[in-house]
Amino acid sequence: MPAASRTLRTFRYALYFNGNTYAVVPHRDVLNFQPGNKITVMARASITGIQAFYESALLIDKRSGDGGYRFEYGIGGMGMRVESAGVSPSIVVYFNMNRWNHFAIVLNGSWLGGYLNGALRSYRNDVPISSTITNTTNFYIARPPFSGYRMIGYIHSIHVYTRPLTDKEVSWNYNNPGNPVRDGLVLWLQADPQYVKDIDGDGILEWIDLSGFGNHGKIYGAKLVEVIKAPSRILTPARVIS
Repeated sequence: MPAASRTLRTFRYALYFNGNTYAVVPHRDVLNFQPGNKITVMARASITGIQAFYESALLIDKRSGDGGYRFEYGIGGMGMRVESAGVSPSIVVYFNMNRWNHFAIVLNGSWLGGYLNGALRSYRNDVPISSTITNTTNFYIARPPFSGYRMIGYIHSIHVYTRPLTDKEVSWNYNNPGNPVRDGLVLWLQADPQYVKDIDGDGILEWIDLSGFGNHGKIYGAKLVEVIKAPSRILTPARVIS
């Protein structure tokens, strides 16, 4: 875990997804479950709606085969589903729309836990353990691998770990948006002008992976926005009139 620092949950930027925009991280095996059903997936988001004519939408989707997972929400409930040994067990975490929330799933063997804002809210102990990981789909953000079911809202950050984080570590990441736990971190996307840029010259912005594993995401139409404005500089003190 990083060295202790002052708890600070504020952050300045997010990517805004309007129901027609999305991002994609190309598939790599390191983004799937690791042997024995080991993974942690997190996202900090403010969900404001669902694509028109649909009743649910995807925040994260890497389904299709053992080792897959997704965060799918309706009004007020975030369904966290994994795919393991041919079945798709899920849990639901209830949340408020139009406010910032930190969502996390931790899979540790047969145990699956769902967290909201650093606290365990739901769990189950019956997830079968996959003997073979078959997932080769890309990691989709704000949409599924097919059309429709797209998210409307803001995403500040996404993290994927190759191991199950402890309750204390999940809480740390919630309380420290810019300083996540590093051990096992293989995907770290954080909204900031420094980390949203065209790094390969193809005219499409990348969401740069800060984990060091090179899992950069392509951004299709989503906009980087300020969610907290920088404080104005006061050049001269205000005059006090008595």
